[in-house]
Amino acid sequence: MELKIKPAAGGGFLEVAAGAETVTAAFLNELIDAIADYLARRQYRYVKILLIITAPRADLSITETYQAWQRASRKGISHTQIAYVMDGRPLSALARFVEAIAQNRRILLRFFEHRDAALEWLTVESSGNGRVA
Repeated sequence: MELKIKPAAGGGFLEVAAGAETVTAAFLNELIDAIADYLARRQYRYVKILLIITAPRADLSITETYQAWQRASRKGISHTQIAYVMDGRPLSALARFVEAIAQNRRILLRFFEHRDAALEWLTVESSGNGRVA
C-alpha cells in the first residue's frame, strides 16, 4: 500500500492519500492503524481528514466494512470528520450505509467522487452537534 499522511497546506485538516489495486479489509485495517498512530502522536481532540483512496476495485463485505469502522473507533479515530474521496472508481450503493456505520461510532464520514466537493464539505465549520453547518 502506498500511503502519505501530512497536514494540509494552510492547516485545518489532515491529508491522507493511499493507493492499492483493491480496497480490502486488510487494506482498511492497515490504513486505520497508520492514521491512529499519527493522531496518537499529536494528541488531536477533533480532527478533519481528507482521505483520498486510489483503487480501481473494492472487495469488502458488509460485515468487513462494519468491522473496519468499529475498529477505527476503538483505535481512537472517533470525533473526526472524514471526507473520503474514491479516486479510480464510482461510489458504490453501499457508500451511504457505510456512512451511517461510521457515524454511529462518532466518525462523521462522507464519500465523494471529486476532491473539490470533499474539500468544500470538509472546510465548512462544524456546528458542534456532529453535523456540518
